[in-house]
Amino acid sequence: VRITASDRPFIWDVFHQYDDWLESNDFEDYDNPGGLIQRSLENADIEFPENLKFDHVFVDEVQDFDRSWLLQVVKAANSSLSLAGDLHQKIYKRNFSWRSVGIKIQGNRSRKLDNSFRTTKKIMEVALQVMEPAKLSEHEDYTCPNLPLRDGIPVSIIRGNSASKSFARGYDFIAKNFGRLRSKSVAVAVPFNKQTFQALKELTKRKVDAEIAKGSTLGRFEGGVVITTYHQLKGLEFDHVVLMGLGDDMLPGAFLEKTDPDDIDFEINSFRSLLYVGMTRAKETVTLVCHEPISCLLKPVDMRLLNEL
Repeated sequence: VRITASDRPFIWDVFHQYDDWLESNDFEDYDNPGGLIQRSLENADIEFPENLKFDHVFVDEVQDFDRSWLLQVVKAANSSLSLAGDLHQKIYKRNFSWRSVGIKIQGNRSRKLDNSFRTTKKIMEVALQVMEPAKLSEHEDYTCPNLPLRDGIPVSIIRGNSASKSFARGYDFIAKNFGRLRSKSVAVAVPFNKQTFQALKELTKRKVDAEIAKGSTLGRFEGGVVITTYHQLKGLEFDHVVLMGLGDDMLPGAFLEKTDPDDIDFEINSFRSLLYVGMTRAKETVTLVCHEPISCLLKPVDMRLLNEL
């Protein structure tokens, strides 16, 4: 069966309903090893086996962990448990706090980075404004981030009356500014995987030597132009990032067509996080390529912070 982009919102909705059904019936999915281990130990009335424990456990990207995973991680650590995460980057459903799974984060034991060592102050200012409607500060696990020390170049915005015109302007911009660049890395992100091939075609037509991201090789990309999707950017970094398709009908609109009304707010906040992740992958510059009506994800942003191209 060939799954198209239009099928994805429906599949995602079914997955959410399945997740809710599991929880309401106190069941576990066989693809959820953390939940299965937890249930097996509870049913057998035994503790976590000593031979499976480690003295020190470090968990990265913990904001996206499932509750059942964390319940087992807590038991697997003998001496220390360290968690590294950023609620701004939460793109999966997680509606619990550290305290609810028995993780006591003491004030004198917790640390936050003084600033972001990857990106710049001007990029982070815009990224944080994107996240404001999500009201993360009301979450008990939230830690307010400091702005980076490097001031940097203002975030740029390219507009078009239609998607096709904005994409064309975006590709022209990439060809003019990054077409001959080899010593720096440039990520061109599009909303859908099927758009990567059209992007490659358009950039090749403009004599840009670009390539489409291929799995794990993306993390080792050091120079030139790579075409990827928003979702693939997570955990990576580039000198320059160009984010395409920021029209409301495309991002997040095209992803919300078959979303349950009760999940709309959560899904929109997930896309706010996705845009935040995309912007903060950049070490030097971010360029937003938009078409009318502009994406609702950008409505909280003070346009005076952006450099209109």
